[in-house]
Amino acid sequence: MRRDFDNPPREYRMLQIVHGFPAGDALEQLLDNLVERGYGGVVCNVGFQDYLESEEQWEQFLRGFEGCRERELRVWLYDERGYPSGKAGTLVLRDHPELEARGLVQARTEGEGRVVHEFPADERIEGAPIAVLAVPYRDDTLDLRRAADLGAQVTEGATCVEHEAEGRWAVLSYHVRRMREGTHIVCNYSDDYPYINILDPAATARFIEVTHEAYAERLGERLKEVEAIFTDEPSLMTMYLRSEEGLLPALPYSSELLSTFEAEKGYDLRPYLPALYADCGPRSARTRVDFWHVVSELVETAYYGQIQSWCRSHNLSATGHAITEEHLFWHVGFEGDLYRDLRRMHEPGIDMLSSDPTALVRAGEIPVPKFVSSVAHMSGSQRCMSETSSHSQRMAGQECSDDQRFGTINFQYVLGVNEITSYYGMDEMAPEVTKQFNDHIGRLGHMLTGGAHVAHVAVYYPIQTAWAGFVADVATAYEGCPVSGAAVNDSFESVSRQLLWNQVDFDYLDDTAIQGARIQNGTLKLRGEAFSAVVLPRTEVIPYATYRKLSDFLRSGGSLVFHGVLPSMGLESRDDNKVRSLSGELKGHVRVEVAEEARGVADALAYFVAHDLSVCGECPDLLYLHRVKQGRHIYFLVNCGEEAIEPRVTVSVRGLPELWNPRTGSIQPAEAQDDPSGTVVELRLEAYEGVFLVFPEDAKPAGEAGDGNGRASGKEGQGGRPGGKRGARK
Repeated sequence: MRRDFDNPPREYRMLQIVHGFPAGDALEQLLDNLVERGYGGVVCNVGFQDYLESEEQWEQFLRGFEGCRERELRVWLYDERGYPSGKAGTLVLRDHPELEARGLVQARTEGEGRVVHEFPADERIEGAPIAVLAVPYRDDTLDLRRAADLGAQVTEGATCVEHEAEGRWAVLSYHVRRMREGTHIVCNYSDDYPYINILDPAATARFIEVTHEAYAERLGERLKEVEAIFTDEPSLMTMYLRSEEGLLPALPYSSELLSTFEAEKGYDLRPYLPALYADCGPRSARTRVDFWHVVSELVETAYYGQIQSWCRSHNLSATGHAITEEHLFWHVGFEGDLYRDLRRMHEPGIDMLSSDPTALVRAGEIPVPKFVSSVAHMSGSQRCMSETSSHSQRMAGQECSDDQRFGTINFQYVLGVNEITSYYGMDEMAPEVTKQFNDHIGRLGHMLTGGAHVAHVAVYYPIQTAWAGFVADVATAYEGCPVSGAAVNDSFESVSRQLLWNQVDFDYLDDTAIQGARIQNGTLKLRGEAFSAVVLPRTEVIPYATYRKLSDFLRSGGSLVFHGVLPSMGLESRDDNKVRSLSGELKGHVRVEVAEEARGVADALAYFVAHDLSVCGECPDLLYLHRVKQGRHIYFLVNCGEEAIEPRVTVSVRGLPELWNPRTGSIQPAEAQDDPSGTVVELRLEAYEGVFLVFPEDAKPAGEAGDGNGRASGKEGQGGRPGGKRGARK
């Protein structure tokens, strides 16, 4: 461990993204610089000019590949001509227009008495409307129970329909549209070529044939020397990023969607389509949950699953990242269920566009490195990746210091990332600083890869509740979450931040993780981790199998903390009553707490879970990570703030630790003393600095107070609660 800390292997160092190898002496200079400046390797592709069709570009790619391997540089492949991945420039859709991204758009006309509704005149709309409905208002809500089907009025070539009745009505028509305007297709820094439909398995199959198979053919046996293939920001293309005149609310669509929906959910979706675009009463949430459940399954299997299968069959890792991971409602609109999609990557990833660690730790959003590392932990992957840059600072014309770049890496690694692919320019830092930067990343990767993550708390991923509140709109993704989904979106983000700011480490768990976990002595055990408490951010919808497992966990001695509410709906309608009944049983349980505020979640956990690391006083910029590797307890502590701090921390391991500095490579004894609850360490962390506390192999956990399962001390009485650091309460 000490040897590799001093000079970390290439497998842990940063990979530079290189879009096309230069020719001649420039290639040799590039490759020599990569070696001299301490890089681990490259993420590369055939040149973008005449993409995948130029023999000259292929020859240059192979020369670059050979040069990398001669220097023992690692090689990943990048799978697109820019981004978003899936279209192979224009090649996938060439001669296959049926594979282009489709959306189901809604046109709407309101009025009283006689209402004339004109269909949108748009050359990108295909065929006749899927459905045309007249829906009356009841107060300010559309009343689907009294809707009228106007489909019989739609004759070939019809451009409008009429409806006449007393009261206020909305006439709604639903059309299949090839998606483009306002979407990520045109809102990127790459190109505006038409995009594929990631709900359609044939589209991804064609993408793999054009792209992945081309690399396999050109590299032949040498394909085995490639580690991974990187896919970049695929999405459904029905959530808008830019306002444009004439946009209509859109939802994902494919030719098989309606039939697949009816086969899986047992009813025709068309009469209930308005509930996907507006509040239509009690039925709305169920319709949205059913719709997004089907969509998320299709995205997972049609796109991510096919790529994973191809990579597995060729002994490669599937990796890359999605678009806009920072808000829960974005997970719905762009992918359906980001957790299940990332599970389909052998090395799941994110992108990190900012290099301002203070802004990142204080941001009002999901801590996305923690999200992707949790997926990696729960899927059994040893690595998770971040494509990192100072893009935000460049676009805003802001300075970005070397210390901020180091701090940005520390911020991500303390939240569980352990691989960096770089969009930093190779000359963005001085050569000697770049070498130190790569050494620093290599040391972090070496220390934080392998072994086991230690966290006693899990946070549930409430994606079904997000589905229930998601409505299609012409508002852009950046304008904020729809009101109906704001509560769960805000809860998920604020609970996550409050836990981190109070030095409560955790993993996010989805339904697959919870249902697959083993319950033992008051813990959920999975992939080498053991959670003694589960936090449920605002969760109104939950699969009954998940809820039943959490109830069994509670009966075995575990603890549950809810934010705001207990669930009232199942993933399937047949389970709604069972979910409500179980919520009634759990409410008031001695190891169940319902916190009204996000800060109250962290407070409630103090009654159930002993701190693995605690700080004397509040220190929200201090984050930590605990792993056990090669028999050693390793704590990584990071100051994400722009000012130095001098925290006095207590960790739940007893021993005499050393301070290992990843930036300098220095190792020295820590200023520490024994304590009944573990080890007390006096630290000084400069702005953005991170250090390791490395305990000797004979160091042991101090032993949690109470029953030894990670819960705080205190006895459970009739109707009472365990006593925590603040004592028992009413």
